[in-house]
Amino acid sequence: MVKHITILLIMLVFVSAQGAEHFTPMPDTTLSQSEVWQRQQVILTLAINTPDEFARLEVEELDLSNFEVIALPFERSAVTEVKNHYIVKVGWILYPLVAGQYEIELPQVIYRPNGGRKIKLKIPPPTLNVRPLPSYIPATMPIGEIMINNTLSHKKSVKLYDTQTVLNWNIELITKNVLPQTIPPILRQVKSSEALDVFPETLDKKVTKTYKGLQNSLRYQIPIKALKSGKLDLPPLIIQYFDPKDAKLKRAKSKPLNHWAVNYYLQWFVFLVMVLALLFALLKLIQFSRRYFFARQKVRLAIQEINQAQNMQQLRSALHNLSNAKGWGNNITLQALLKSWQKGTKEGVKFQSSLQSFQTEQFSGQTSKSLESLKKELINSLKGI
Repeated sequence: MVKHITILLIMLVFVSAQGAEHFTPMPDTTLSQSEVWQRQQVILTLAINTPDEFARLEVEELDLSNFEVIALPFERSAVTEVKNHYIVKVGWILYPLVAGQYEIELPQVIYRPNGGRKIKLKIPPPTLNVRPLPSYIPATMPIGEIMINNTLSHKKSVKLYDTQTVLNWNIELITKNVLPQTIPPILRQVKSSEALDVFPETLDKKVTKTYKGLQNSLRYQIPIKALKSGKLDLPPLIIQYFDPKDAKLKRAKSKPLNHWAVNYYLQWFVFLVMVLALLFALLKLIQFSRRYFFARQKVRLAIQEINQAQNMQQLRSALHNLSNAKGWGNNITLQALLKSWQKGTKEGVKFQSSLQSFQTEQFSGQTSKSLESLKKELINSLKGI
């Protein structure tokens, strides 16, 4: 049984090798765009769909007149639609420097299968039409897409700094599909002045080359130091570029956030003003608390007087004291007392009823029982005051 399985495996390997040996590679050459502007990125790709998982493409250097050429790495990927098939490809990022129509002659490309003979491929030249840029576009202007970011970093996460303290100004410049030689020197916009010292920068550069295009990321870290109190004199960062998608001039702009610097003496002055303002606020709070406490005390005493009143005259005097304790005035009429009470509470209906009862009873010959009922009614209406 084992012998038969071994023979079957050998036959499968032999058949597979025969299929790979008789495979005829069909190169597919594509341009990302057939018509571009001068200095606009175009990607040239040569790909082969193969059943050989380990097949390779070997290619010589591409040398084209009037072009800036950046070679892309060899790449292999599985075909999701077809089982046991793979795409092997090579490519180049091209930047045409001169307008015109070009037939791009590719260098010698060799398809090398796994364990088989290498095959030299004959590839027809693709045609590319390059349009001239508008006359107002200078030769040094970037063609593509540009973004700028900037931040200030320091060990303290504040926007107020000391003068003579060194900060790091972090500037990030990201370009997509832009010819590297045309990336503008953004640091020309950053200069020392009477209010600012600018020190030599450090640069972290990252280049990403893929079959989707070229991206450059430049991260500058610039030490700076404020020399005067006030707003940090940091200029807005501006780069002008030509967007080939819209065929328009655009600006990448990044304005630094507002940060401030103060000297040592001014810091102490600001600190002293803040302390005085805090003490003043605390004093006002204490005064308000005392007034509120004493007012509450007066209200409680007035309610106690209502409860202890022996006749209508004492009850009316207690109501006047209540009005005075609430700040509504002294010796006011019952109608004015009711009006003030209704402004400060939702219990105005109950209090109105109590005052009406009081007004009815104060000139009648009431008994002590009716007085007690009236006092109880008034006190109940004053609950929650």
